[in-house]
Amino acid sequence: MPLPDEPPTGGKADQPDALVDCTGATHRKFDSVWRECRIYGERSALQPGEVVWTIDDGVSASTAAIAESLGVADAPATFFPIASSLVEACGGSRCTSASGRARMSHIIHPAYEHTVSNHTFSHPTGLAAMSPYETRVEVADAHFAIRNAIVDAGGDLARSFYPAFRSPGNSWARDRASLLNYDTLAGYRGPFAWDMPSHGEEDFRCWSAGKSVRDCALDGYLPALFENRKGIVLLHSSPKSAELTDFLINELRFISRTWAEDGDPSTPCIKFVPLACALPEDRDSYACGESRQCVHEL
Repeated sequence: MPLPDEPPTGGKADQPDALVDCTGATHRKFDSVWRECRIYGERSALQPGEVVWTIDDGVSASTAAIAESLGVADAPATFFPIASSLVEACGGSRCTSASGRARMSHIIHPAYEHTVSNHTFSHPTGLAAMSPYETRVEVADAHFAIRNAIVDAGGDLARSFYPAFRSPGNSWARDRASLLNYDTLAGYRGPFAWDMPSHGEEDFRCWSAGKSVRDCALDGYLPALFENRKGIVLLHSSPKSAELTDFLINELRFISRTWAEDGDPSTPCIKFVPLACALPEDRDSYACGESRQCVHEL
């Protein structure tokens, strides 16, 4: 089944200042790790050279293209879809739609290592201003919609679903952390933010400003990599961001080879690793560090 074209894209909610404040506590309960801060940069467990790919928002033809590009590059990516795009009304309830199954199948292709995580059901842009109950409903509804879509698309939940959360626009309130770690959502990790670029929605800003893929990468994404020597990449599902994905993959291969040839232990080669590698509690259960090849050797 062909995937639909993307809806028009433009500026979206973004709170870049939230990225510089990560002083909150960690709430652990019922095997959950909900944080009052966000996982990114120096707060994460990523080692020098480790790069994580994350893709936000709608699942569409561009999502399929991005999933394929990253899959062929042996880059395990985590997709954070808007879960409402996966369902339709079904006898007073919700069922996975035919298009939802088709969309999901492109992400969980058995040849790839991609996982799917939670980005809320309807993508509210001000989650921190919503009531705790409304927040929980958004996250729980997305949880069921995503897991059902994975199963309906023939996927294995243990392999394809990673119980992680990213808040739309990076909007988050500390009092949410202790409210989302029980019952249905037990075992969740998050919220996860990003390092590359330094501010969110950078790819949307690039396209709105008429920037080329090359300029977007050189101005907004790669400087963050050179500054941190590791990080979580944030891209969105759009045709231009699919082109940006291909460009970044090639650039990171070149950078990886250069770093490896330099022989500086503080800047080793680049390795594409799963999102779970950013969380200290999960690193030992996933292929991180020595378990991954340098990207220029793949």
